[in-house]
Amino acid sequence: MQSALRGFLLLSPLLITTLGIVAIAVGQQRIPFDGLQLRYFSETTQTVQERTGIYASWWTTLLFHNVSDTSSVMDIAVNGTVTQSNQQQPEKFNRTANFPTDRDTLIFLTNGGQDNLTIYAGPSGVAIPALPGLTIDLTRSWNLHDKPLIRTPLGAFSSYRYHTAIKSIAIPTGGALDLDFYAAYEMNTQVLIAGEVWATINGSSAMIARTEIREANLFSAQGPSRCLIATATYGSELAPQVQFLREFRDEKIDKTFAGSSFMIVFNAWYYSFSPSVASEVHANPALQAVMQAILYPLLLILRVSATFFDAFSLQPEFATVLAGLFASGMMGIIYLWSPALLLCRRYRNGVKRALKLLLIVFGATLIGLAIAEVIANFMLATLSSTTLVLANVFLSASLPSVILDRK
Repeated sequence: MQSALRGFLLLSPLLITTLGIVAIAVGQQRIPFDGLQLRYFSETTQTVQERTGIYASWWTTLLFHNVSDTSSVMDIAVNGTVTQSNQQQPEKFNRTANFPTDRDTLIFLTNGGQDNLTIYAGPSGVAIPALPGLTIDLTRSWNLHDKPLIRTPLGAFSSYRYHTAIKSIAIPTGGALDLDFYAAYEMNTQVLIAGEVWATINGSSAMIARTEIREANLFSAQGPSRCLIATATYGSELAPQVQFLREFRDEKIDKTFAGSSFMIVFNAWYYSFSPSVASEVHANPALQAVMQAILYPLLLILRVSATFFDAFSLQPEFATVLAGLFASGMMGIIYLWSPALLLCRRYRNGVKRALKLLLIVFGATLIGLAIAEVIANFMLATLSSTTLVLANVFLSASLPSVILDRK
């Protein structure tokens, strides 16, 4: 009984750490939050210009404030132009609207991933610049169409793409058309990142307008995620080591569902201390040399992990899990074997109990991550991936002790 209690106490830091950083990450990702700003660029397509002589483009900036559990104030600023028959007409307006935060809306979802959602798009009709005089109501039922990887100037995002259709719409020039609307929402934040409008007339379909996100302050007030400590250690964001770390994160891990779910938690933890550490390293050349020695094994580990990822790149989700397990395991062995050895020698029986519990946690979270992948559940993926990595770190750190103990 006493050794079991010791095992649980030794394991408790893992549970506390996991729940703590997941809570931080989820808290930071409450959408919308006060000060959230989203900027979209929209335009009609070349098809519309060729067939109607109309081209429209516009920027829409949304700023949220006075956010509560049920509503927020949204400032809307639109600045664009409509060109027809070589005549350009400016379109510019500003308004403020009350916007709900307790339901699925055209700008952000609360229940992304479900097959069917009623999405709120505001109290008034939405104008279609490609078709003058036509407005439609997009507050309606939308169906989950697919889960594509959407590429935007802000990066590539795993997304839920929803679809709704409005049939047999009378148009001012005569006749009728069908309209299909697609809206893609980033899986983690559930914020709108891209949209398309397709028109069908007499059996012929073409995209007539598209929208994509161009600017957002979603993840950090400091802008895009940066390798702060590595940049301070190697002296420049252009250093090969920093570029490798950034590319491995952005071009491989962050483009998968499992990887992006884990990175939300990792970023919340990393950016809670990295600015102050980077500042100290940057100001101290001697400390830079120490950090280079500390980071050298990490870079080797991640280069091998990147090789694993590339070898299984046809199955990116599996490749991410494999690379993550190798990286976290090697980090545990290299960086934590010494304190783990001391702990194992002092609390031998308790550690054995803790390792058995860790093995159970490892297996359960691996299954949980697989389930999260199948049902595309972000919260389950975040909790499972984080716990899996931490369990693997502690298990791997104890390996040298277990081997020496058997000898």
